[in-house]
Amino acid sequence: MAKKILFFPIEVGIAHIARSLAIAEKLLQDGHDIYFALPKRKQSLYSSSPVKFIDIPGLVEKDSMQMLSYFKDTNRIRKYVTDELKLVKSIQPDIIFVDFRISALVTVAVSKIPAYFITGSSWVPFGGYIPNIGLPDWLHKLAMPVLNKWIWKTKKIYIDTLVSVAKEYNPQITFSDLVDGPTYIIPESSEYLPYLRPNLKIQYIGPLHWKGFQNEFPKWLSDIHPNGKTIYISFGGTGFDKKKLIQLSTRLSDKGYTVIVSASSIAQIDEFPIKKNLYVSPYLPGLEISKRVDLVICHGGIGTLMHALLAKKPTVSIPFNPDQFIHGLRFKELGLGKIVMKPSLTTILKITQGKLISFEELGKNTEIDNIISHVEEILENPIQYKNSIHKWSKNLTDEHLNLLSLHDIH
Repeated sequence: MAKKILFFPIEVGIAHIARSLAIAEKLLQDGHDIYFALPKRKQSLYSSSPVKFIDIPGLVEKDSMQMLSYFKDTNRIRKYVTDELKLVKSIQPDIIFVDFRISALVTVAVSKIPAYFITGSSWVPFGGYIPNIGLPDWLHKLAMPVLNKWIWKTKKIYIDTLVSVAKEYNPQITFSDLVDGPTYIIPESSEYLPYLRPNLKIQYIGPLHWKGFQNEFPKWLSDIHPNGKTIYISFGGTGFDKKKLIQLSTRLSDKGYTVIVSASSIAQIDEFPIKKNLYVSPYLPGLEISKRVDLVICHGGIGTLMHALLAKKPTVSIPFNPDQFIHGLRFKELGLGKIVMKPSLTTILKITQGKLISFEELGKNTEIDNIISHVEEILENPIQYKNSIHKWSKNLTDEHLNLLSLHDIH
């Protein structure tokens, strides 16, 4: 039986919208009625999608990690929920999907509508596996519970804000209603970052990518092939460092590498120098580009990392947020690539105080020379990554949506 399904993705960046669209389009093919709530400023980028876009006021006027602090602001959460409830009242959906727009968890609880929450393993409540940064195994095992306790304490600040707003609508709503109510959809394998507690409803569906950007194949793509010196650079939509993206691309091309850049919303094409071995486009089909290069440099976004893994290419990650930091560390731990960052004492202190926006400083403080040295080391010794990449990519496929049957929902 066809159901009305409403999506509430966060609009900052690309990944949350794109992976939600991958699911939405699958459900549309299955005969369900799809409504996709997205601010107008972002809709044109995804115009090739057949889903129906519904305008909703944005969380921010311009993409920024500032959204993390907004999610601790009761007044802002209250406004977001008001906007969401208007759509729910108008559409009357049977099911709601949420992708990191955490205010919608309040909307779900107030509306009492079955919900799925799309998230990476690092944002599942209570804590899961934390990658080893190089500690002895015994010390890593001892440290994980302590780190998870601190991480959950930081996350709980956001949940407590949501609960306080939810109680304004219904005093009977509890912390458990918001956290335990949704089914968590994780676009990873269960072995990648295993969840350590059995109390939540979790479905692992494997990597997601939206194929809409496949329509953006540039003419020059047919000339690009792996040759030991071909590099793809993408800072996604949240690697907020235009200067570093341009300088890194320029420096690598000056060193004789063939460099392909997805500029996204981080920089404009005309801000890059014109070079015969430097190819820049606003948006590129990440998986196809990854197949045609020797190495991928990115912000540590799980979408770009998985494209690299599917294409069997090593990575260099420069994280700008907590999620990217975790994924970059995990890829390094698994022998799939390297992570580059420069944590200052000030940045570390801010992060330990729960100021997650300070993770952006990790990426912005990273020196280009350090990034290039890691790139050169990988390209000079690619064989050391080959076995690990083969092991972790062999069960993946770019035809993945292992999910999604909604027959279980009542």
